[in-house]
Amino acid sequence: MKFYVIVCYRDCLRWNDRRSDLSFYCNTHRRPSSALDNGSLWQRYETQPMIFRFIAYLMITLFLMGIVPDRSYAASEAETNAQKELEKTRKAAESGNPEAQFQLGNTYYLGKGGKADTEKAKLWFEKAAQQNHIEAQANLGVLLYMGATQEKDIANAVEWFQKAALQGHAGARKHLGILYDTGQGVPADPVQAARWYGLAAASNHPDAVRLLERAIELASKEKNPDQAQITAFKEQLTQVKQKAPQETDPLAALSANLNRSLELQNQGLYDQAHPILSKTCADFLKTAGDKNSETGWCFNRLAVLESVMGRLDDSEASFKQALAIQKISLPENHPDILSTLTDQAELLRIRGKFKEARKQLDDILSKSAGDTLIEVRMMAKTNVAKVSEDQGNFAEAIALTQEILAYETNTLGKDHPNRLTTLNNLAGLQRRMGNFSEAEKSYRQSLEGFEKILGKDHPGTITLMNNLAMTLENEGLYDQAEPLFRQAYQSSETLLGKDHPSTMANMNNLAMLYESQGVFDKAEALYRTAIPLSEAKLGATHPDTIAIVNNLAYLLMLKNDDKEAKNYFQRVLTAWQGEFGEKNQKTLKAMNNLARTEHKAGQIKQAETLFLRALSLRKEVLGEKHPDVLRSMLDLATLYRTQKRTKEALDLLKKALALAEEVLGKQHPYTFETINALAGAMEDDAAIKDALTLRQEGFDRRSEFLNRMLWVADENAREGYVRLHAPELDAYLSLLTRLKPQEGGKHAIDISLQRKGLLLKVTSEIQQVAQIAKDPALTEMTQQLTAARKELVALTLAGPAPGVTNHLEAIHTLESKIGDIERQLGQASLRYRHTTRLFAIDQVVSKLPPKAGFVDFLIFHEGDKAKLMASTLVMEQGKPVFNLVVYPNLEAIQKGVVEYRTAIQDEEMDPEDVKVVGKEIYDLVWKPIADTMGTRDEIYLIPDGILNILPFNALVDPKDNFLLQNIKLHILSSSRDLLPSDLPEAKGDMVILAGPDYDSKKVVGDVQLAQVSQKRAAATQEALRGAGNGMRGLHFDPLPGAEKEGNLITATVKEKGQKNQIFTQNDAQEKLMQGLETPPRMIHVATHGFFLKPDDNLKKRLLKLQRSADIQLPPPGDNPLLRAGLAFAGINANASFLGELDTVNDGVLTALEVLGLNLAGTQLAVLSACETGLGEIHEGEGVYGLRRAFMEAGVQSIVASLWEVSDAGTQNLMTKFYGRLMGGQSVYSAMRESQLEMLNSPEWSSPYIWSAFMLVGK
Repeated sequence: MKFYVIVCYRDCLRWNDRRSDLSFYCNTHRRPSSALDNGSLWQRYETQPMIFRFIAYLMITLFLMGIVPDRSYAASEAETNAQKELEKTRKAAESGNPEAQFQLGNTYYLGKGGKADTEKAKLWFEKAAQQNHIEAQANLGVLLYMGATQEKDIANAVEWFQKAALQGHAGARKHLGILYDTGQGVPADPVQAARWYGLAAASNHPDAVRLLERAIELASKEKNPDQAQITAFKEQLTQVKQKAPQETDPLAALSANLNRSLELQNQGLYDQAHPILSKTCADFLKTAGDKNSETGWCFNRLAVLESVMGRLDDSEASFKQALAIQKISLPENHPDILSTLTDQAELLRIRGKFKEARKQLDDILSKSAGDTLIEVRMMAKTNVAKVSEDQGNFAEAIALTQEILAYETNTLGKDHPNRLTTLNNLAGLQRRMGNFSEAEKSYRQSLEGFEKILGKDHPGTITLMNNLAMTLENEGLYDQAEPLFRQAYQSSETLLGKDHPSTMANMNNLAMLYESQGVFDKAEALYRTAIPLSEAKLGATHPDTIAIVNNLAYLLMLKNDDKEAKNYFQRVLTAWQGEFGEKNQKTLKAMNNLARTEHKAGQIKQAETLFLRALSLRKEVLGEKHPDVLRSMLDLATLYRTQKRTKEALDLLKKALALAEEVLGKQHPYTFETINALAGAMEDDAAIKDALTLRQEGFDRRSEFLNRMLWVADENAREGYVRLHAPELDAYLSLLTRLKPQEGGKHAIDISLQRKGLLLKVTSEIQQVAQIAKDPALTEMTQQLTAARKELVALTLAGPAPGVTNHLEAIHTLESKIGDIERQLGQASLRYRHTTRLFAIDQVVSKLPPKAGFVDFLIFHEGDKAKLMASTLVMEQGKPVFNLVVYPNLEAIQKGVVEYRTAIQDEEMDPEDVKVVGKEIYDLVWKPIADTMGTRDEIYLIPDGILNILPFNALVDPKDNFLLQNIKLHILSSSRDLLPSDLPEAKGDMVILAGPDYDSKKVVGDVQLAQVSQKRAAATQEALRGAGNGMRGLHFDPLPGAEKEGNLITATVKEKGQKNQIFTQNDAQEKLMQGLETPPRMIHVATHGFFLKPDDNLKKRLLKLQRSADIQLPPPGDNPLLRAGLAFAGINANASFLGELDTVNDGVLTALEVLGLNLAGTQLAVLSACETGLGEIHEGEGVYGLRRAFMEAGVQSIVASLWEVSDAGTQNLMTKFYGRLMGGQSVYSAMRESQLEMLNSPEWSSPYIWSAFMLVGK
């Protein structure tokens, strides 16, 4: 009786026509029986789980007990009349002979001469056991323990084990020891466990040494160890080890080693199992010789284990040795030989030698006809199904898999491990054929069973996890797929190693997930890492290697690197056409992809020929409703649009959309892509109304998609999703310019309401939930996130030494860790999410004051050209009136903004000349708005792009007045700011930090600074001190006005009876911000601020490292949140040691650190410092810097500066502002009137002074 470890692959299918499939190794124990799934990576590896056939599972347990049934039955079946022997045994059993009853039970559970039948096996074992047959009692205990015919009945199993054990059965004694050791069916009892282990050893159990060692270990751990018992065990162990060789059965000892290897393989510990098994086979060869079938079988086991481990050359050699021995020691066509040949054929398939594998399997099938070899035949059929699937013969693969599934359902039951394995195989075929809902259902059922049998961390379970994740991604359910992919990849790398085919498969799959999220750089790095690994392991022409090349080519096509993509696709098509022929799913994918690159390259005729051929053959091979057919329809229609064959494009796209919604659902990637293409074709046909309806439908669906996805992704993935789908949004916005202005304006406001500042909305909501939910798990994740960010800040502050790349690798590792925690935090926060609803434009209309106006700027793109529009809203006679302003020249506006900002800050420029520039930017930006607003003097405005740093209040109108003088201008980050917030207002005292002592050494202390200095090597210290590296070159001059500003504000606050806390000079330390226990009602920071320019050298090193094949994922970009910050006490003294001091109080609070501050519900943050409103400008998302960080942390309104501010002027403005604020005015009114007062004063009338600060928020 044998059970094998097999290699199993699973095919993978991927959307957007890009993928190929790679194979995935997995391990399973089985006897000659049906096998697992096969595979190849079809755009994503679908992997095959390691799960063992039940008979093998049962036999492993028997081996562990020392119960080794007779293995000679197969030979006798092949050489004698087994039926006659069976009838004799049956008659004897029915007459009450216990030995015959035992043998008949053995026959049934081993399936000798027919089907295995565990129910009948249990019946006859029970009859024999009741007559005190020791072996029957032990076997019955096994069946009950395993739940072979019903639920586990461990208590009853214990009873039969005890009966056998008390009569000296070594295996039963060992098993009782295990049960008492683990507390299964009986209370855990180390003393009893040690006793039974010792008795098993005394009964000459092959595992006597290990059993006695465990007995000694258990006895020694008791509170009051029985020293006499321990001594006895030790003496017994010595005797066992010293026993003369002739007193032991050498084959029994080797069998014990073999069983140990199996046990380790069951646990997924392949690296530990291999040396044991390799030595055991060598010892078998030495002890039993090459004419013993046991030796041949051992090498079979070794060959399959090596294939599981990806050691394919070693596996091939071991198979050859196994067969050479078996052909000498066994009769021709013996089941053992056929089983080894079947496993060897699987290795041939894994190596891409499909024709050789099929020929060998067909030969096995012809030799295994008849009921006596049904298990061998079923195993061979399983492998034939794998080869058929690899070659694209899905009809045969499905038929064979369904036959095997029916056989196992009938003989083993629905919940049997064998059936679950075959169900996994069928699920893979269902997915390949586009039947995703059925595939998902089948995978989930299989995964549940695997987790129960093998545990969540076993390679087999990981494989199933990968397969389910692929199906979920095929369905567009990225939020559910991502955590499964990540877990599968990380676990595979840990268990099997980086260069194992399974790990490469998961690497490929994770890359495709990144691709789906729009994180192309990470995806490309993974593909480029996997390809050379696969070439080294499997060869450059292996289907799995070509599969990854295909996926990389598809990514390059998405990135518009069409020349390189085309070269790769030609390589893929040549390889697959030669291997599989033209009528193969893989070949047709490559053909269609190559056509797409020809189309993009302008080779229209070549593209059309390929598209038509691919579509025709796909319909023939896969059927009219297969997703690949939809892909071809979509691509061909896109070509028709290029050729101006609009009617043909419309007809084809309408059919494709109907099929996509029917087959794939409304939110599948293909469905979205078809909607966009069809809307474009409608626009080509001037069917603007129909196009608008379709664009709006697609927009609403995508908003729902993003609303779901962004909460469960990390920051990079969130940005990737928005960036990936930006062209879709641009097309919708572009269409609005072709509508009547009133209709276009309404749609534009709705678009902005759903999408502008969406990333800020999601991240701030998650941050706020984590702070106010009072959930221990969320609190722990938040603390982990803060700690990881703290490490990243420390590394960034320190900066790299010249030529050192380890620094960048460390940054990359931390960024990846932060991403993982961000994603987990979002997923865990979902249950606290207040709403998933989309906002309605009527909500904005209802909250807009009747006499106010509303302006929302939006940047969009038409091709490579960026454009600007502004949607407006006013109320006339109680009804909303919308309008759309489309600007003719965004470049002129961008240039004008820069010129005006420069003019305002130019101390040498005459004030009248400044006003001239102010009038020019007014005409460019505001005049079209003024024409729509009429006489309205209160306007709510949402900027976009560079307009986020334009001082709107300082624009100069035709009457030579600043906008501030005539317009009450409210700057918002999103139209959602008009709507009520679910976040409760903070109730803590106002906090003021003003005028820090930047030179103070008391913050850290001379002693600690000296200790840090001494730790450095002189060369390293010199290398890190340059101002270009990190922030160690920072130096700040004193701000005497800032301390005075803080004191004046404090006096004003106290005068109005309000509470506040003020910290100045040495007390104005960073740790006060980082240690806020309660969110303050308001916070005021008067100090130096900064926003550093990007480090070009760092960017170059990042790009170089990103292209390295040694790094699996690219490192982060030059994070703008690490280049913006505020200075606190001690910064000048600490600067040269930044990164080595605790970042909680090193004197620099970066924007990244601000994200972790306890500010949820804080009503106002005044950042009274230079350039606190600057940062990297992201269209649709505002400015990435301090202002955004404080808003993300939960602050409702921010006052931040647009340039380097005047110390005295800032002091004057802030004093006036707080006087009004504490007097009861709103934040907005207090700021505006303070600015007007300064504007009207001779001393402070320059816009450089009064317009330096911008109020943004509610």
